[in-house]
Amino acid sequence: MSNLLKLKSAALLLLCVCTTAQAQVNQAAADTVILDPINVTASKIIQTARQTSKNVVVIDRTEIQKNLSRNLGQLLNAQSGVIVNNSFGNRTNTQSIYLQGADNEYTLLLIDGIPVSDPSGNGGALDLRLLPLSNIERVEIVKGSQSTLYGTNAIAGVINIITKNASDRLISADGSISYGSFNSVNAAANIAGGTEKISYVLNYSYEGSDGISEAEDPGQGNDFDEDGINSNAFLSKVTIRPVDGLTITPSLNYSFFEAEFDDGSFADADNDLTLELINPAAVIKYSKNTFSIQGQYSYTETTNAFFSSFSPTPFKTEGSAQNADVFASEYLSDHIQILGGFAYQQFETPTGNGGEFAADILSPYTSLFFRNYDGFNAELGLRYNKHSEFGDELTYNISPSYNILIGNDTLDDLKVQASVSTGFRAPTLSELFGPFGSNSNLNPEKSFSIDGGISASLFSNSLNISMSYFNREIDNLILFSGFAGQLININRQEDQGIEASVSYRFSPKLSVSTFYNWLDGEQIADATGDGTFNLLRRPKNRVGTTINISPVKGLTSSLQWIFSSSRTDLFFDPITFIPSEVVLDPYHLVNLFAEYSISEKGISIFSDVKNLLNQDYNEVIGFNTPGINANIGIRFRFK
Repeated sequence: MSNLLKLKSAALLLLCVCTTAQAQVNQAAADTVILDPINVTASKIIQTARQTSKNVVVIDRTEIQKNLSRNLGQLLNAQSGVIVNNSFGNRTNTQSIYLQGADNEYTLLLIDGIPVSDPSGNGGALDLRLLPLSNIERVEIVKGSQSTLYGTNAIAGVINIITKNASDRLISADGSISYGSFNSVNAAANIAGGTEKISYVLNYSYEGSDGISEAEDPGQGNDFDEDGINSNAFLSKVTIRPVDGLTITPSLNYSFFEAEFDDGSFADADNDLTLELINPAAVIKYSKNTFSIQGQYSYTETTNAFFSSFSPTPFKTEGSAQNADVFASEYLSDHIQILGGFAYQQFETPTGNGGEFAADILSPYTSLFFRNYDGFNAELGLRYNKHSEFGDELTYNISPSYNILIGNDTLDDLKVQASVSTGFRAPTLSELFGPFGSNSNLNPEKSFSIDGGISASLFSNSLNISMSYFNREIDNLILFSGFAGQLININRQEDQGIEASVSYRFSPKLSVSTFYNWLDGEQIADATGDGTFNLLRRPKNRVGTTINISPVKGLTSSLQWIFSSSRTDLFFDPITFIPSEVVLDPYHLVNLFAEYSISEKGISIFSDVKNLLNQDYNEVIGFNTPGINANIGIRFRFK
């Protein structure tokens, strides 16, 4: 896409938003709207869902509780605009996030607002299997490039995993344990509490399963063995409030995941892997009146070890990342707020001979927010990035939105929003200096994105409707070239999509939500402009519906249906190593969760049935997915 065409597209999108807003000037001012009680941190500062001009999905604790025996990938996979490949496959196989169709490395994971990554891997994305669901209080999915606020890897968006908070009592406890198919056990225990000056959270989770064979038996009478997992995770967090307005929150996340795995598609083997995450962090925040300042630091260390038939000695990758960020915000007037900050990131991996490969990024940034000016909200952001290896990169973001009251109900409104943004992904240390196909001359990948949408809340917020469109271009795409024998930069990747969703709350006992996603994209390798579809394992059409029903007192249930159309995948011949395209069949996945409270003191039993229709399908060519499987368990809450 030429620069002129980019500017025209951006101007047209912003013009549409302004035109729609001006056509509604006869509506009441948005100052009279009762603000949505859901607060989000998409812009590093707390806003209501209606104030933010970004495309945000919030998964709250209530929804997480309906996924007690599932994992984070399965939770994310049920959301509009999010595909987690292999989310329901065997846990020994990696899960990949495709946010708005983008590859895994273009979505940045945050823990309590601080980036976490794996510098030892080619893409730099942290393995989802290291993040247990029981540690999580809430998840915020922010779609569209967030590089202005969060730097590298946030081209498609960020997923902010907000860990559990302390209780308002001196001590409280909750937990769950379940058992199910494939000798699977999931257990979690959480203790929290505190006083006015100090509070704490301690959480432990365990997951174990005999599993199924990771590789699919091609039907030649082979007896493939089962590939199981064993996982332990720990979270500790303390919040100290020494004086009014000041909070100090140190925390520690630790995860250890071990699994058996096979040699690849249709190939059984007796291999083992271990993944380890150590993630200490600290956040210091001070607020007074309209001013706040926050400093945060985290250290992420990952170790991945593979014991396989391919090598007589274990293959091990290690990496560490440091993230330091200081930012402050202040209201310049009733409707204008400014945020400014400075971030430092450092990445290291060992060279194998006692040395270290290292790179760092220094990034000052600023954002200007327009708040609730007759229904108008906007965010303007700018970030300068100085990378120690490839030099400078500048990113920006322009995100206006307009809220309009509908009728006399202050809960009913219409919101029109748009965004024009740029982003970048710095090559990882493995891509620059690693042992397999690295290239120290790689340039960063750069993106230009436009998106816009409309959403409405009607009938006292009982009916919610939204529709959005996005168009994203990534230049200097990093891919492996067999001809060059290393990673190289090629021309670009172009993606576009439509996301639509509707939810309706019929009564406190019955609600229904559904979504439809359409996705298309192509890779353009040279200046000819001729592209090829390359969104492997991603369906062009995807539909999901969830029905929540509480037919009798104490009983809650959730029925989930997801349809994925056919997908293209690549099969690598184990003899010739020549890839060939294959088409994976479309499939329907139905899951059922039910929970019944047996005690007013907080004890309940639950059951989770996945793949209720016993669908035979593949998410990755040559790898298994389980048929119908179930868990049953008990949950307790003591205060």
